[in-house]
Amino acid sequence: MSTSTLAERVLSPNELDRLLRAPKRAIALRNAAIVALYGSHVRPGAQRHLRVEHAVALCAGEQLELGPSGSDRTVLLGARARAALRAYLEHGRPLLAKTERPELLLSPGGRPLKACYMGRAVQRAFERAGIPYAGHVRGLLSRTLAELDPVSPRPSSRRVPAAPAAPAVPVVPPRESEKREQKRATMKAFIAAVKKAARGCKDCGAHAAESFSELTFDHLPGHEKRFNLASAAQRSLEAVKAEIKKCELVCVPCHRAREKARGR
Repeated sequence: MSTSTLAERVLSPNELDRLLRAPKRAIALRNAAIVALYGSHVRPGAQRHLRVEHAVALCAGEQLELGPSGSDRTVLLGARARAALRAYLEHGRPLLAKTERPELLLSPGGRPLKACYMGRAVQRAFERAGIPYAGHVRGLLSRTLAELDPVSPRPSSRRVPAAPAAPAVPVVPPRESEKREQKRATMKAFIAAVKKAARGCKDCGAHAAESFSELTFDHLPGHEKRFNLASAAQRSLEAVKAEIKKCELVCVPCHRAREKARGR
């Protein structure tokens, strides 16, 4: 049967019964319940968030108001769809549930069934019933249930909580080592600029701008030396500027001469 033919027709009452009346095997009953919900406009993304209490309410004929994950639909099942869901609750789910958990649809391992597997569950239900499956059968199921399993709205209803929002992707701050490296590079560039602007050694005038890296900071007598400017990478810029004001830039030989004269 072609895809177009399948998409345009409505299942016969016998075909619908074969789909929804599964043998009392856990997976077959679960798949029939998924078919009943799928044909009632409950898409896989919304089915994934259904709980046992919601299924009990649907089986009792109550309306179910789906949240944003279900496109704000109001769901009400007909008698045949309710029977398929009730059969799963009574005979199928107890065989799948390894522990007490609230989710309605479970995998063979007892974990919540992922939405990506629900399409396969519908396909298996069609194969078990001997009905050709060509994919995208939601319209076929919806038309069939609307015609063969009509619903009568009831005033009572309950809402399915909206699916939890996906966690925001955290902004990963730079690692501490990266922060230290960035600060070291910034401070190195600042000190290099100070040396370059000094126009050579204070004592002999040697080592002009093109070789400014040979200059060193000499702390003047009478000023408290708080730290060595050669290792000031993790100091604040204000602290470094204050320390530079206590110094003069001299070449290495002149700095040694000064230190010798001071008796150090």
